[in-house]
Amino acid sequence: MPNENTSSLEQIKTSIVQEKAAAYKPGISFFLKQRVIVINLAVMMMAWLAASFCYYLIGFELKYLPGDIFTNTYASAISDCVATVVAAPIFNKCGIKWSLVMSFGSSAVGSFIICVYGWTAGGTWTLPILVIVTKFGISAAFNVVYLGNGVLFPTLFAATSMGICNIFARIATIGAPFVAEIDGVTPIWIAFATSSIATGMSFFLKKPEAE
Repeated sequence: MPNENTSSLEQIKTSIVQEKAAAYKPGISFFLKQRVIVINLAVMMMAWLAASFCYYLIGFELKYLPGDIFTNTYASAISDCVATVVAAPIFNKCGIKWSLVMSFGSSAVGSFIICVYGWTAGGTWTLPILVIVTKFGISAAFNVVYLGNGVLFPTLFAATSMGICNIFARIATIGAPFVAEIDGVTPIWIAFATSSIATGMSFFLKKPEAE
């Protein structure tokens, strides 16, 4: 009898310990003490900011681009549709780091060519093609940041990290319509600079440790 009672007590104690462990939810400070998470969070904050800001900046800037506004708008819409379809396969094939590098890189290259050549180039389709390249990169990046958030961060921190990134992205995006009202090619230069910074920072993404 004493042995049976002792065994039952041990089982109860073990069960209590397991329940407490299962109920334990670490705070934000626990995750922010981990170097890999902090680096990934900083990179993703910039990625979200660049994707959101440039996406809406280009949308607002369409009405000021040279050429036919309807053709440029069709080009932007087509690139959005294509990017939405191919973003997930690219993400699955290449991973989040190279998906972001290629997406933001495409946007940076397209916006740079618009600034130095496309703005004054002749031809009906020159600028729309460059708009497709630029908007495709930004649209793909916008999809990738959503897909990659759950991969980069632990489950208990994933929703929090998305909220933090969204705050910075939406605050920056408030300025997009005001930047679009600047005369000339300056807004596209700003999109180029933002995309370039996001491209460079994407190389610093770290592979998350197993949970």
